[in-house]
Amino acid sequence: MIKNYILKKIICYSVFLLTLSLFSCSSNKGEVGAGGVEVVDIEASINNFSIVKLSDYASDIRYIPLETSDSILIGGISNVMYERETIYILDHSGKIHLFDKTGRYQKSFSRKGRGPGEYSEAFSIKVNPDNGDLFILDAWRGILRYDNNFNFINMYPFPGKGIGAPAVEIVGEELIAVSMASFIDFGYSLVCYGRDTADIVYKKEAILTHDPTKRAVLRFLYYSIYKLGDQLRYYDSSKDSIFSLSHDFQDKAFYYIRLGKFREPENISSDDYGSYEPKIITPLTYFESDRLLFMSFILRGLCREPIEMKGKSHDGTESVSYSTADYAIYDKQKKVVKFLLHPEKDIHGMEEDILGGKPFWPNFVNSKKVFVSYENALDLINYFEKYPPKTKELKELSATLKEDSNPIIILATSK
Repeated sequence: MIKNYILKKIICYSVFLLTLSLFSCSSNKGEVGAGGVEVVDIEASINNFSIVKLSDYASDIRYIPLETSDSILIGGISNVMYERETIYILDHSGKIHLFDKTGRYQKSFSRKGRGPGEYSEAFSIKVNPDNGDLFILDAWRGILRYDNNFNFINMYPFPGKGIGAPAVEIVGEELIAVSMASFIDFGYSLVCYGRDTADIVYKKEAILTHDPTKRAVLRFLYYSIYKLGDQLRYYDSSKDSIFSLSHDFQDKAFYYIRLGKFREPENISSDDYGSYEPKIITPLTYFESDRLLFMSFILRGLCREPIEMKGKSHDGTESVSYSTADYAIYDKQKKVVKFLLHPEKDIHGMEEDILGGKPFWPNFVNSKKVFVSYENALDLINYFEKYPPKTKELKELSATLKEDSNPIIILATSK
């Protein structure tokens, strides 16, 4: 979810040869600049807030409760994948659980350790939709590859020292791409491996664009990578642009994210970074379907519906803070940016107007162009108590949920 991305780290950037002067004047609709680069105008669209209906972009939605038993209890999800009609769950303990498309439990897998074929800390997982190979991202060591029977194949070690890698993508049989941030030598920001684990076929070297000793806030911003079909795409925050990397490793800019006067200053202070007042936007995540570019931002003083969060310190003092993170979409057909108002109070997402469930926002779009998300059972129970379900499907789901039920996977077919 959004709050997991609001981390105070140090910025690592790579520089690409793209000048902002190539782009045309500001508009609230997408423009095409020189070289066919499409402009996604956040600055001009900042007041375009509305409730967005899921039915405008999805033809159906399915709620799949995962089988629950004494032998398979999932305390929390770190990562979820849905490929090859199989649901893959990485839980907080580092175990991977497989369920079929109906939610029936299949098997589990864990190989935690520091020996050959073992991972010490599973950060996320990816599945190759072509052959079922499973890739486990050990956040500090490398990427471990297993076949669909969990036999260890090989490991792709990270170059440099102090590497933290938040994302990996699988491109066909040959290419494994990983975004990374080095906390020590600032070596690389994007690396692609070939079939040989020692074969780095492409890399973007990170360039430190500021002096961290003169900055109150230390942040890492890595490349946000994702796939659209068989294309690898990544967001370069130093150029406010989304690039596509071709099979012969040529960079092509697809979208320029125009932030204009709301762009985060390079040397933003800690006060401004954590404040709810400045009119400064920090991009968080990007990913795509054929129709939509999904975006999330910290909007600070531009946020229409800040979410109040109450907490308690160790001395018992109550505190109140506000989340100004928000979602937006860019409709690639209509060339329009929309910031999403909450369909229900303090709940992000699109209005789920197909079956009438909780507001929906995908965690990712899979290889079959399915929007994939999930909800914890207790969160859905609390939601249905406040907003009683009206459709047969959700009434039946609500009747089966218990507080200790495993999570519910939600799949929406994109139009």
